[in-house]
Amino acid sequence: RVILSRDGYYPHEAQVQLTADVPVDTIDHVMAREVTNAASDGTGLMVVKSTPENAEVIIDGVIQQKRTPSTYEVPAGNHSLRVRRKAYLDYTGEVSVSPTDFASINAVLKPNFAEVVINAQPASAEIRLNGRRVGTGAYRNAQQASGGYRVEVTAPLHHPVKKTIFVSAGEPLLREFALKPAFGTIDILV
Repeated sequence: RVILSRDGYYPHEAQVQLTADVPVDTIDHVMAREVTNAASDGTGLMVVKSTPENAEVIIDGVIQQKRTPSTYEVPAGNHSLRVRRKAYLDYTGEVSVSPTDFASINAVLKPNFAEVVINAQPASAEIRLNGRRVGTGAYRNAQQASGGYRVEVTAPLHHPVKKTIFVSAGEPLLREFALKPAFGTIDILV
């Protein structure tokens, strides 16, 4: 359990479990600054859109029921805003809403994934990521989530290969694995 906290910012809690199959994990989180509202009269509207759509909206540390695009009625004043969606980096910011007016936000979320291609020889080699079988001979995922992965490549009569790879957002990753034979020839002279 990891808790990120800093004075003047909303805390963030995450669960991380590292194992032999998942030897590396990352926590990508931008701290949202706490916003204190001065007492003001009236409410205003906050229109929140995102690219891509269907993102979760958190206003002043409270998760909203409606996902983007959506409109929220909030007290006039300053508000902390977080927009998040799985496989994307969070958008954070501060929004000032005037009474009887609206503020419009278009959060462009940056991908938190990259293309991963793994090729293995022989073509019959089984490829596993974090212990889960993902292919034979080749594996390709255009949107592999950022983070660390344990790669295991095995084939009958070949020495297995176990490696750790790290996927960084927006950086394509290509790995080639050529397994060494675990067999040979023998001549018996009688």
